[in-house]
Parts: sequence; structure tokens; C-alpha cells
Amino acid sequence: MWEIYEAVGREAMVTGASDDERMAEIRKRMLATAIWQVLLFAGTAMLTLKLFLADRLQ
Repeated sequence: MWEIYEAVGREAMVTGASDDERMAEIRKRMLATAIWQVLLFAGTAMLTLKLFLADRLQ
């Protein structure tokens, strides 16, 4: 997550974004990262279940 803070901090310095804009961007990127991690976990769990059931049904 520190990568997000650092990247947004660098971008804010270049664009002159306000602290409010910077924090909104950090929250947006952290939420997107959290959603991506949940989707990745769900996909992995579904694949594991599919492989488990395929093995059990044979």
C-alpha cells in the first residue's frame, strides 16, 4: 500500500493537487486494490473448488 501513497504523492507534486484531492485519489486506489484482491481470491477459491469436485466425481 505504501506504493500507492508514494505514487500519488509524486503525482500530486507534479500536478499541484490539493491535500483533499490527494487523499481522495489514495482512497480510490486503495479501494480498487482491495476489490481486485477480493476478486482474485474468489477466482482462486472457485478454481480450487472446481478441481476438487472434478477429482471427487471421477
